[in-house]
Amino acid sequence: MNNIPKCSNKRRFSSENEARKERLFVEKEYSKKFRIYLCTSCQGWHFSTINYD
Repeated sequence: MNNIPKCSNKRRFSSENEARKERLFVEKEYSKKFRIYLCTSCQGWHFSTINYD
């Protein structure tokens, strides 16, 4: 069985605070809004683009 998490290609943060700090830089760099979420696959924190459609 494949034990590689679905999120293996995403940047993983060990805490919500760490992810929040990095999000500020990423949002400025890409001129997009991102949400932060706790991943159920790896128990780390990731970003996801917020779509306003």
